[in-house]
Amino acid sequence: MHSLIGTFIKEIDMEFSQSENCNLYPVKIVLPPNKSRLLYFKEEKLQNDWVQHLRGALGHNDMFSFYTFNDDLGKGQFGLVKLATHIQNGQKVAIKTVNKKDMK
Repeated sequence: MHSLIGTFIKEIDMEFSQSENCNLYPVKIVLPPNKSRLLYFKEEKLQNDWVQHLRGALGHNDMFSFYTFNDDLGKGQFGLVKLATHIQNGQKVAIKTVNKKDMK
């Protein structure tokens, strides 16, 4: 059993499974502090349905729902700065990512 507090959902690009001889569509569930689980689906529609239901259960969206991440702009003492583009309006922004373990 896991608490969903602080959990994030991320879709991952399709992979080909040689053992199953088919394409698989993974979803990454990132659990705090630094654990993750991968769920694999045989259909893209199932992947999308699960992502929507999981995000609904979390009660919020994560930054991947609003931005696409591009190049690294720089790295500092506290984290990495990436160039991102807002999905709806195309505005480019800089987003700093910080490891939770480094926060007090």
